[in-house]
Amino acid sequence: MRSLTTKFIQLELGFRSVIFFSLLLIGAYVSLSAFYFAAQDTSVDLKRNTIRRENSDDTIWGYFKDSKMAIGLGDEGDDVSCDVSYETSTPPLGSRCYLRDRLKCPGMPTIHSAFIDVVTKQVVFTGTIFLSEGYAIETYLCEFPDGSSSVSDPILNDTRSFGGQPQFVIVITFPLTDSYLKEMEGGTIGTDQNPVRLALRRALDPRRAYRGIPACTTGFKRANRRNFLSLCTMAKGMDDFFRVWLLYYRFMGVDHAYIYDNSPESSLIKVLRPFVRIGFVTVIPWAHQHTATKTYLEVQIAHENDCLWRHRHDTKWVIKVDVDEFMQPMDPQSPRIIDFINNFGEIPPSVATLRVRNWFFSKLPSNVSRDILYAGTVIERNPWRPPEPTEENRGRDKCLVLPERVHYFKIHGVKIGGDTITLNPTSEMRLVHYRSENPMHRNFRIHQFVRDDSMRDLWERILHWKDRTEDRYIRWTYKKGAPVDDVHPYKKPDT
Repeated sequence: MRSLTTKFIQLELGFRSVIFFSLLLIGAYVSLSAFYFAAQDTSVDLKRNTIRRENSDDTIWGYFKDSKMAIGLGDEGDDVSCDVSYETSTPPLGSRCYLRDRLKCPGMPTIHSAFIDVVTKQVVFTGTIFLSEGYAIETYLCEFPDGSSSVSDPILNDTRSFGGQPQFVIVITFPLTDSYLKEMEGGTIGTDQNPVRLALRRALDPRRAYRGIPACTTGFKRANRRNFLSLCTMAKGMDDFFRVWLLYYRFMGVDHAYIYDNSPESSLIKVLRPFVRIGFVTVIPWAHQHTATKTYLEVQIAHENDCLWRHRHDTKWVIKVDVDEFMQPMDPQSPRIIDFINNFGEIPPSVATLRVRNWFFSKLPSNVSRDILYAGTVIERNPWRPPEPTEENRGRDKCLVLPERVHYFKIHGVKIGGDTITLNPTSEMRLVHYRSENPMHRNFRIHQFVRDDSMRDLWERILHWKDRTEDRYIRWTYKKGAPVDDVHPYKKPDT
């Protein structure tokens, strides 16, 4: 009996020991976590301290809480940074303000673009990171050509993944230093012919850096030059579809179109040359390659965030759609998007986007009349749709965006930013989607068919407007009475 009691005592002591050591481990974990987050807070607090170079070496000294600390490089042999000055893009009619491809350097986030916002007096870097790259939301240094440096603003952590191997958006912003701001005033620094060369460096591991990143200024200094409605898209292999698409959206009230050309051959600039010269279109060289483990969505999401951040101060609204997508206001008395926005009423300050639900349009699989089958435009060839639109939040919606209220964006909506209002697709606005004529989706089919000629009627109205409008963009780029055709997917009969 006594031996049995002894065994119970031993078991109880052992159990208490396990509990005691478990509590010790939990306490140690909590202490280490608190220390880690305190360190993170300290890194953010760097912005309130001073950073400068001393003497003639390359060491950057920071003065934090009355303590002097070297946060730069003193020994060039330890430098594992990447010189990316050769990555400037210079296609015909293109710009030296954009990167030829995404930037990748060990221990650094992937960078897709960099520019200087003259309104907020900030430098902005946009890019992508993997979830495993925890260093990406650390503090960074931006080094200017005059030797001055500034510390990054706190970086928002993207918590919504995309792609088979989760990857996230990152936007890093820096205040312009007073010394370099003075140097830029009244000069040609930051123009297409003279981009600023910046360095992006990790503050806590300053060996890691990009050197020579080109950046140009963006944003209008005068409010009266701000556009009301702009259009933004990325395209590859869709060159001949743009004439119909641009005419449609010009009628809808679009002031300017930003088209990111994802083709390595940069053939799109030849097709859109008249629109570029007249000032209606800007073609951005964007032949960026996606990560081997990702899809083209990585590059698409990167271009969206570049567009929204780069133009957040020179346009109020941005339409974010593809070339086979046409936003259609449903009130025939007010058929233009600008009319819809003006009649919508006041947008609450908390709202960043108006979500437009998708509705596929196509043609019958057989017994199609010749006037439809061989019509000149995608709008005229596809007057059938399913009885109901695509369900909301199924990866088909597109948005009207207020860019100043968005921090991170992902194809179909806001990742971090303001709220969203979903529009009624039968009474307010819908997204007419001609997916079956997209070269990437030729096999796409709908399975129920309702005849709907509203877009064909609207197109007739647009053609009538084209021949009578005083709009200088239209008069210079579309000849009066000339047909507006796109690429025909079928061989026309011999005549």
